[in-house]
Amino acid sequence: MKYLLISSMILLLVTVECQAQCPNDITLTYTTQYDIDTFKLNYPNCKYLSSINLDYSDVDPITDLTGFQNIDSLSRDLRIVGLSELTNLDGLQSLRRVDDLIIKDCGKLVTSGALQGLNIITGELKLENNISLNDLTGFRNIDSLVSTLTLSELSGLTNLDGLQNLQRVRRLIISDCNLLESTSKLKSLKIVTSDFVILRNAILSDLGGFDSLEFVGEDFEIIGNPKLNSIAGFNKLKVIESGHLKMSFNDTLEIVEGFNSLVDIGDELNLNIPSLIRLDGFNSLVSNAIEFDNHDFLEEVAGFSNLKFAPNITFKYNPKLTKVPEFGQLDSIGGGLYIENNEILRNISGFYNLKGVRYHHFLCCEV
Repeated sequence: MKYLLISSMILLLVTVECQAQCPNDITLTYTTQYDIDTFKLNYPNCKYLSSINLDYSDVDPITDLTGFQNIDSLSRDLRIVGLSELTNLDGLQSLRRVDDLIIKDCGKLVTSGALQGLNIITGELKLENNISLNDLTGFRNIDSLVSTLTLSELSGLTNLDGLQNLQRVRRLIISDCNLLESTSKLKSLKIVTSDFVILRNAILSDLGGFDSLEFVGEDFEIIGNPKLNSIAGFNKLKVIESGHLKMSFNDTLEIVEGFNSLVDIGDELNLNIPSLIRLDGFNSLVSNAIEFDNHDFLEEVAGFSNLKFAPNITFKYNPKLTKVPEFGQLDSIGGGLYIENNEILRNISGFYNLKGVRYHHFLCCEV
């Protein structure tokens, strides 16, 4: 009996000690450096938490995260928002797993390198408006994201080094990264289950790195990248399942080629690129709506040799276009064929196998 009582007391003490290793709060919300330093003193052996929310305070602002140096995993999210004096993430070296990771509005944050131990993100990764952040090396061990990867308003970022092992994401958004020159480090990316968006990156000139991409689930958009002068590659991309492929407002884009494995686009192919001179590719498309409008310099369109059916086809306001592609397999258009206001286009004989079209409107041309 005495032995049993002593054993029970020891078990109770051990249980209490284990419970005291971490706070009971579901979410830790800290706004001052004192909060983090106190956490380190009170819970020096804490490894597992639900979530951490770090936010701005103008009194004793957070500058040092070493109080979290033993944290191994978070079952929910880590949010670091508005820490205007934080320059690095030192203290998070032990972190291996998190659900959502959001780092936003940290104007002096330079590097993500301290996160190199992180290998599982079960939710989204959002890096937004961290204007001094110049590297993503902290994410080099991440190979998939169940949710969205957002890189937005990262004014100091010149490349995507650190993302070279990423193979799968739900949604990819790269926007307003005004010093980003190249996407070539995304060479392992194979699957984007929702949207693929490259938007308003001021000096982006190289859209390489997507040679492994095979599948996009929803919209595929390349919009508003004024220094992008050519798009080549995407030759393993087979399906854009339920969205459109849209390229517009890329002011110096002259050449689009590739996409030769692309069999299906769920919605329309929509190109509105006034600077475009040459389009070549899309030779595996079987059934798609196609829209070519407002290309001031477009002279040549090649490809589309396997297209058999289209809901609609439109060629409008392409003043230098001299002929349409050879749509040799196309025998039916379910909706309309519109060829209008193409000043020197006189020959549309590329539709020679067309047997049926619901309605058409021609302002040109010799059929």
